[in-house]
Amino acid sequence: VPHGLRFSRYGMLGSLVAVSEILQIISVGTGNGALFLATISFLWYTEINNNERRNAMLTKINTVALTGLDGNIIEVQTDISNGIVAFDIIGLPDATVKEARERAKASIKNCGCEYPKKRITMNLAPASLKKEGSGFDLAITLSILDASKQIDICDRNEVVFLGELALDGAVKPIRGILPMVISAYEHNIKKCFVPADNADEAAVIEGIEIYPVKTLNDVIDHYDGIRPIKPFETDIDYFATA
Repeated sequence: VPHGLRFSRYGMLGSLVAVSEILQIISVGTGNGALFLATISFLWYTEINNNERRNAMLTKINTVALTGLDGNIIEVQTDISNGIVAFDIIGLPDATVKEARERAKASIKNCGCEYPKKRITMNLAPASLKKEGSGFDLAITLSILDASKQIDICDRNEVVFLGELALDGAVKPIRGILPMVISAYEHNIKKCFVPADNADEAAVIEGIEIYPVKTLNDVIDHYDGIRPIKPFETDIDYFATA
């Protein structure tokens, strides 16, 4: 097999070398031997490209954005691919949301996980809605871990993640947790992971399970089955009579 084919997985330059060598074999060769070699070379090149597509890492998990007091379900779409190491967040993020890139990097490393040294493209959908605040941190970070196969969020369609992250992976409380949980409930979300300090407020909404988390590792251990988090329970009657 031409040596250039072995480098096609490293980008466009390798691919061009592979194609040029195949054409060279066809042009200078004669007889069935050359045709056979050209065919095998082409199949090898095609298989490498198919492997690249199969190895593409894409995941989608949910969080919530507030517009005033109205909540909107936001789908955090994360694609991890080979290429120049970069981390881009698109979908109208404000400055605080963009800063989540650094909080995610640090918290992943400080929790004992591996930050992917690849190209990460993250879209916060719907892209037309402005995203503000630090409450996206937990979802952004978990989306990277899920896309890189370090955790498996098996219930992704029925859960939302809310919370700000410190650099050491601690999950900090956020404002507006109540309307966020109400919005999740109205969109048929069954579970909501929230900062432990917000759990009392979030749990007043019936019909949705609230999972309090103190650190990023709490969520990782939950989905790894090491230490499952129990849904938070609060005394609704106490709040009604207080």
